[in-house]
Amino acid sequence: MKSTVLVYFRSFIFVLILSFLVSCQPAKQHQNQKDVILLSIDPAHLPPIAKLSEIAKSIRIVPLETNPGCLIGSIQNLYAGKNSILVSTSGGGGKSGGESKLLHFTSGGKFLNNIGRVGKGPGEYSDVNDMSVFENPLRVMIYPSRMLKILEYSFNGTLNREIPFGNGLNNCRIFDGNRSAFTSYIDYKVNIINAKTSDTARYIKVTKETQSGFGSLEGSPLTGFFYTGVGMDTIWRIDQDSMRPKIICNFGSGHYSTQDYMRAVIQGLNYPPGKLIIGVGRVLSGSGYYQFLLTRENEQKSYIWAHVMINESENKSWHLEEGLDSDDILFCTSKVFMTVASSGEWVSVVGAGELIEALPKIKANRNFSYPPELITQIEKMTVEDNPVIVFYTLK
Repeated sequence: MKSTVLVYFRSFIFVLILSFLVSCQPAKQHQNQKDVILLSIDPAHLPPIAKLSEIAKSIRIVPLETNPGCLIGSIQNLYAGKNSILVSTSGGGGKSGGESKLLHFTSGGKFLNNIGRVGKGPGEYSDVNDMSVFENPLRVMIYPSRMLKILEYSFNGTLNREIPFGNGLNNCRIFDGNRSAFTSYIDYKVNIINAKTSDTARYIKVTKETQSGFGSLEGSPLTGFFYTGVGMDTIWRIDQDSMRPKIICNFGSGHYSTQDYMRAVIQGLNYPPGKLIIGVGRVLSGSGYYQFLLTRENEQKSYIWAHVMINESENKSWHLEEGLDSDDILFCTSKVFMTVASSGEWVSVVGAGELIEALPKIKANRNFSYPPELITQIEKMTVEDNPVIVFYTLK
């Protein structure tokens, strides 16, 4: 990865050096920090593993209908609303046939229709890199990779409009029917484009302390939008025309800062032994909880990741990690949360085969009581079925 990053950033050395050497006036980010979450977290010794019995008070599942017209290999984006479930697949072979799809199901998992299709013609897309769903009126807006436009569809699959945007922008998040936010390849700032007025306004003041060459936008219209970056210790919440700190992590001294990392990339330096590169992202929020992905790179250039979860009111934290074997890890399959539903439930996606394999542990679990109807649903599944949507009501 380092060589790839080095090649990419050499073309922007001049801009980067200016970005880090020129001081900026403090903007609105430090005002009103009374609701900031302060988290002391050692990347080498994470909080306890989250157990279902600790964080959830109820659970239900919605198996997605399986038929030749809606086979899903893996789910990239997920929306769970009052009456509908929308999923986009990432392609890549398997049952999905290597093709990205945007599929519309009822809230009970019955397949209704495809939305758009892969192609290069009018209303077609290369993939669904990101999507935002709005219920008043019902519409879904998607951001395909490398197409320099946003596509808006009705739930029945009809294309409503195309919204073009310029070069040099990445990591789109759709705020509402007219405004979309991007990070910039050129100056790494957050840009908000207003499609109605054709105006690109730099509402977000990205100062020296918030800027990162790998800045990332996260979130949705339902849960809010956040800005994070490699080497940063702060997760910033976007509020109309400014960013303010929401979660500040104290990682101690054993990691690279953003500036350290960028200087090493530009100058071609090796990473000092014992240092960790921290990447924070994939922020979720809802019902008084927050979750973010913590990525760590060690001396052997191996990547380790975990999802940190925080209960804001109790100031308590856990982490979710895949590959663990316990009868009380999150839903017996240790799947992290993927989104927050409009109902306030937290949502994950689990393969039908994984649930079938985990069924003995689910039945034997003495710390959390799974509903009998859930066990019956799993007993009726086959390993060839579509993925299953899992809804959790948190405590």
